[in-house]
Amino acid sequence: MTTVPDLIAQLDRSRQDTQVALSDLDPDTLIYAESGWRLRDVIAHITAWEEELISALRARRMLADYTPPLSAKLQLDVYNDLRFRERYDRSVAQVINAWAAVRAELKASLQLFDTSELGSTMCYPWNDSGSIAHSIHDMIWHEQFHTREILVAVGREPLVVA
Repeated sequence: MTTVPDLIAQLDRSRQDTQVALSDLDPDTLIYAESGWRLRDVIAHITAWEEELISALRARRMLADYTPPLSAKLQLDVYNDLRFRERYDRSVAQVINAWAAVRAELKASLQLFDTSELGSTMCYPWNDSGSIAHSIHDMIWHEQFHTREILVAVGREPLVVA
C-alpha cells in the first residue's frame, strides 16, 4: 500500500530529477514552437496544474464541493493557453520561486490526509475523478512528461522513467 510518506518521497525524487535535467538550460529556450512556450513557460504550466490540484485536495479534505476549471476535457488547451498568457511576463525568478513553493504546498496539502484516505475518490482539476494517490501520480507523470519533451526539444536524451 502506498503511504503519504511514499508519495512525498516520489514527489521529491521527481522534482530533483527534473531540476538536475534542466539545470543548465536557458529558461528562455523555445520548447514548443507551435505555442511559443519557452522552458520557463513549461515550468509555469506545471506550477499552474499543481496549484489547481492543491485546491482540489483542500476541497476534498474539507469534504467541500470542488469545481474543476474545465467544463469539458476538450477545453484543456484553452485553459493551458489562459494560464500561459497570465504568467508569460513573470521573471525567471518568479517562475522558479513559484515552482518551488507550489511543490512544498502540494506536499503540505497531501500531509493533511491519512494513508488510509489515499484510495478515496476526489474530483480532479482536469475534469476527471479518481483516488487521491492517483492524483499525485498524475502530477509526477505530468512533470516527467514535460521534462522528457524539453530534453527532446533541446536535442538531449530524455530521462528514463521507471
